[in-house]
Formats: sequence, structure tokens, C-alpha cells
Amino acid sequence: MQKTKGGNRMELEGRKLKILQAIIRNYLDTGEPVGSRTISKYTDLNLSPATIRNEMADLEELGYIFQPHTSAGRIPSDKGYRLYVDNMMKDKEQELKEKEKEVDDMREFLNDKVDKVETLLKNMAKMLATNTDYAAMISAPQARKNKVKFIQLSQVEDHRMLCVIVLEGNIIKNKIINVKEDIDNETLLKLNILFNSSLNGLTLEEINLGIISKMNGQAGEQLEIARSVLDAVAEVDALIVRSDNIDAEVFQAAKNLKIVVRAGAGYDNIDLAAATQHEVVVMNTPGQNANAVAELAMGLMVMAVRNLYNGTSGIELKGKKLGIHAYGNVGRNVARIAKGFGMDIYAYDAYCPDEKMLQEGVQPLHSAQELYSTCDIVSLHIPATPQTKNSINQSLLNLMPQGAILINTARKEVINEEELILFMQERKDFKYMTDVMPAADKKMNELFEGRYFATPKKMGAQTAEANINAGIAAAKQIVDFFQNGNTQFQLNK
Repeated sequence: MQKTKGGNRMELEGRKLKILQAIIRNYLDTGEPVGSRTISKYTDLNLSPATIRNEMADLEELGYIFQPHTSAGRIPSDKGYRLYVDNMMKDKEQELKEKEKEVDDMREFLNDKVDKVETLLKNMAKMLATNTDYAAMISAPQARKNKVKFIQLSQVEDHRMLCVIVLEGNIIKNKIINVKEDIDNETLLKLNILFNSSLNGLTLEEINLGIISKMNGQAGEQLEIARSVLDAVAEVDALIVRSDNIDAEVFQAAKNLKIVVRAGAGYDNIDLAAATQHEVVVMNTPGQNANAVAELAMGLMVMAVRNLYNGTSGIELKGKKLGIHAYGNVGRNVARIAKGFGMDIYAYDAYCPDEKMLQEGVQPLHSAQELYSTCDIVSLHIPATPQTKNSINQSLLNLMPQGAILINTARKEVINEEELILFMQERKDFKYMTDVMPAADKKMNELFEGRYFATPKKMGAQTAEANINAGIAAAKQIVDFFQNGNTQFQLNK
């Protein structure tokens, strides 16, 4: 052993260096701890396993390798990786560039072959179904079924870290991560525990954006490192979401993401600007949840007129004037069901022609003010936009007749909560029923017992039928997008 010029790092002599190199390369190839017998096959030193064990003991004492558990082989330490990067990987840069070109050429060739195989399989399935009168399914091999076995993050030099990802089948991914500031050993250990506890046993396609978003939140100050590791692991091309928030951080983490489909009509939980910035197409599935939401709206109406089922006498919906604020898919279904109750139905929608409403037995009105002043019950179905947020305010609600009811199965943000509370304190006859719990839910329950009800979570689309319909529609849209480039329902055009 001899010191370097700086006097602060020990440089290894010949055979120890070769043994360390063999340990690191073997570990990066297999992801398994390396024993002396294995090393004897990977070096040209012609040393016995016993001699190699002695050298490995020295390497362990010097801190270049360690034993993860009793009776196991050795794996490289941070110090070992650091030496490897400093002295063994520099000569490989040109070689790697040449290999990258070869890989790119091979990838293009394989993609072409995969497309041809897929077409062949589809034709085979069609032929089998035609000639046997039975449904036929043929599945092609899946390339992303390998589960994550182990992730190791190591500091290799100042402002550089090595991430080693070991997948089932001994598939190894390596990535050098540049960091602004070095982290201490305790933080490094916590990150390794986070990655392995969160990702171990998951396939690449199971590492979805929900998991990525959760881990980003848990990473705290080390968010950039977490993103870099997840970038090396995750391979998400498409995402189906319901109510989860898909924000800028999620788009930043999912480098391969090409399309997000919201299984439902609303889409205010998706950051459209961030999606556009990352060239991700965002779609929704309009109409798939419409009947489910409409049935809940009618259920809330019945609950309201029956005094929240508190044992007192209520009134009936028959003959009451129902106002539908926004005559889209949900609004039309509310109108359809309300006819069965014998209600008089009115609607306001600036974008829906009067003729269409009249054809469906609905009386068109031409302003929100006219709708609220005319109707006993108003059912809200407007989206949350800059124009509609806080638009349902005290002055608008004041137009409603005595005993009025407001039903909200749309969005929380369209209600001006502060003014709603003030209004309900003045109007003891007014009832508010909502599927989107206000921020002031606790206060409103205390103040307006018997006149206020909110579901514990958004329940409008929570039926088996709606979930199936929306999920199938979302999946079909994703397939159509990748196969045919169809962007019919794109929101961020």
C-alpha cells in the first residue's frame, strides 16, 4: 500500500486492485454478494480461494468491501465504488459511446421486429376466432415484468453518486447521479431503506405515478436524488387516474409518460400546463360516470326534502321546480331521472342550444340569475375554472325562493364557502347538500344541523358500473392513442 500525492487516500497494489475490480464487476453483473471461489474464476492471478479470502479480508478491513450478512459474500462499499469510478471507469467512456450507438441500432431493429410479431399474433387470434367460433386470446412476451430485487445508492466521489438497481433475472441497471451537495451516511442509509422498502418486489410496470409521487413526498430534502433514482427505475408510458393529484412533480418524475387519462369527466386534479410542458397528452372520459353522479344528485334531493331522515315530516319532489346549472352529460341524466319524479325542469348552459333542451323536455333559461330565482332546487354541474371558482356566492343564492335547496355534485371550488355560511346563517330555510366536503365542514355541521350534509369523500362516481365504464373507456382511449394517434378527448390542446 502507498499514499497518493494528496496524502489522504490509500492506493491499492496489484492483486488487491484486481480482486476489488473483479468483485465490483461481478456484483454489478449479478446483483449477488461475491465469494472467493467466484473471484478465482474471474481473475488471471491463479490464486487459491484461500489466498483470495485473505486479500478480501484486507479489502474489508480497508473499507472497500463489506459483508451484508453472516455467511454471505462481499459487496462493494461506497469507498470501493469511489475507487472504481476514479480509476477503472475513465478508460471506458469512449467504449461506452460506441456501445450506445450499437444499442440504439439494435433497439431500432428489435422494435421493428416486435411490431411485426404483434401484427402476426393479432392475425392469428382473428383466424382462430373465425374458424372455431370461440374467443381467442394470444399474449406476447412482456418485457417489463422483472421485479426489483435490490437498490443500492452509494457516494463515489464529491457531488457524484452511483445507483445500482438489481432486477429479477440478474438484470442490472447502473446510473451515475450528480448531486449539488454531498449527503451524510445516515441520510444515505435512510434513502436506501426508503427505496428498497417502497420498490422491492414490484415490477417496473407496477411502479406507477402514485408510488412515485408518494416517494417524492417521503424523500424530503433529498427530493432531487429520489427523482434521479426513480427516473432510472420507473418506465411509465401511460396512466389512468381517478381522484389522485397529478402535478408538476409527477410529470417531472415520469420521463417516459406520454398520456394521462382521467377516468371521469372532471380533470382539475391534473396540472394541464405541466402536462403540456412535458409533452404529455391529457384526456378524460366524458359521460362514463354521468348516470352514477345523477343518481347521487337525486338521492341528495330526496334526503333534503325528507329533512335528512330525522323523523319529521318532509315534502315531495313532485311538482317542484328543478334548475340544472350546466346541461352536460350529468345534467341531462339528472333531467331524465327527475322527469320520473314529476318535477318541472329548467336548465342554464351558455354552450347548449335551446333547441336541444326543448327536445328533451327541459325549459332553457339564459342566465344563472334567472335559474336561481326561478327554481326551488338547483343542481350544480359546472366545472372548476377561473371563471366559475367562487361564483356560487351570497348574492346569487339570495335570489332563491323560500325553502330552497342547493345540490353540489360538481366541485368544491365553485362555492364561495365564506359567503355560503353567512347566507345560511341569515336564511334558516335554506339547505345545502354536497358530494364535495367543504373546508369548513366541521363548522357547518355545528351551525346548520338538519340543513347541511356532505359525503365523507366524493362519492358521485363510486359505483361498480361507473368504475368499470370509466376504466374501460380510459384503457380504450390509451390503446387508440398509441395505435392510431387518436386525441379526440385531449384536454391540453
